Amino acid sequence: YCHVTAARTNFAQYADVKWAFYIANFFAELGGEEVFFEQIKQNYGRMYFAVAIKPEAEAKAMTIDRSFRNNGLLFQTVDPKEALRNVLMLGARDAELRKIIAKL
Repeated sequence: YCHVTAARTNFAQYADVKWAFYIANFFAELGGEEVFFEQIKQNYGRMYFAVAIKPEAEAKAMTIDRSFRNNGLLFQTVDPKEALRNVLMLGARDAELRKIIAKL
């Protein structure tokens, strides 16, 4: 997979959610407790997804933030246009801009 971007936003009732967006050259079920990628299908094409992330002090790295949602997943799709819209919505600085993006 290819890591594309990391940012932060306000999402639903959560403030300052840090997130990362990925493009994967396979399809899989996401969010497992011990193995994040399950039932990988390499012949399916591309998958786009974003997860909430948080800094992990011990590992000195970013990890999936499962306190936000059980699997940390913000969205998952195989549609590149839907992925772009979702990334724009996550990156929008306020509700007014989200309304404009939603109309696109």
